[in-house]
Amino acid sequence: MSETVPKKERDISVIVGLVLQNEKGEIWFGRMPKWGGLWAIPGGHVERNELIEEAARREIQEEVGLDLQELEYLGHAEYIEPKEYHIPKHFVSFEYRARVDGWPTCKTNEEFTETRWMTIDEALKQPDVCPPTRHLLNQMQQDKTCVSCEGHKTKWLRAQADYQNLKKEIEKMRGEWAAMSELHILEEFIPVYDNFKKAFVHDVSEGDVTRWENWKKGIAYIQKQFGDILRAHQIEEIKTTGEPFDPERHEAVGEEKKDDTPSGIILKEIDGGYMLNGKVVKVAKVIIAE
Repeated sequence: MSETVPKKERDISVIVGLVLQNEKGEIWFGRMPKWGGLWAIPGGHVERNELIEEAARREIQEEVGLDLQELEYLGHAEYIEPKEYHIPKHFVSFEYRARVDGWPTCKTNEEFTETRWMTIDEALKQPDVCPPTRHLLNQMQQDKTCVSCEGHKTKWLRAQADYQNLKKEIEKMRGEWAAMSELHILEEFIPVYDNFKKAFVHDVSEGDVTRWENWKKGIAYIQKQFGDILRAHQIEEIKTTGEPFDPERHEAVGEEKKDDTPSGIILKEIDGGYMLNGKVVKVAKVIIAE
């Protein structure tokens, strides 16, 4: 092969490829006779003593008539004798992207015939896109997916951080709610405590029966206040005396024999028991019949 192909054609060709892309994601394509009339992006050879980016800017100017200075490096690739090219070539291609607004007027040279703006997805659906251009589009599509995945990851991490902050805020609010609840209960019990203090200020050890009875009524009223508060908070007393013994609600602390009472019936309450919303929070201690 090296003996039959001229040296100029055997040399590796360093080329540049230029993606002109607008804000809608559309890319400029043209049909290139050198590539068998396939769709391709602008590009060309890097000349001797020319920097690669300088070559990219020159090719844009020569092939589409645009003066674009800001270039974004996309990567490089190697193409060994693509059969679609009009002569055997070994290309090393450096690819760049230039951002443009809308559809700028492109003045093409003899390198192109028909031209068209297409998105990456639209171009990849075309059966007649030259292999180097298709390879670059696939790479851009993959990079776009990676960026999208990274974006989703960033959003996920942000959502996780927001969730943790929300948990902290809820815990803080829960603590505040608990404190407010405690304060509310204290506000309900304070008047009861005040009434107890007032009741015990009065000396009823010496006095008439009426005075004693009034004191007992006061204590009964205080007891009722307590009961009303407990019931308002869905707390109810567990029934004891005269009820059958229930090990889930009662604790037997003793037994007594009573002829007229069946075995297992509660005779006496030693310590009260309570339920909250139907759930036992404190068992009642009782004496039961043998």
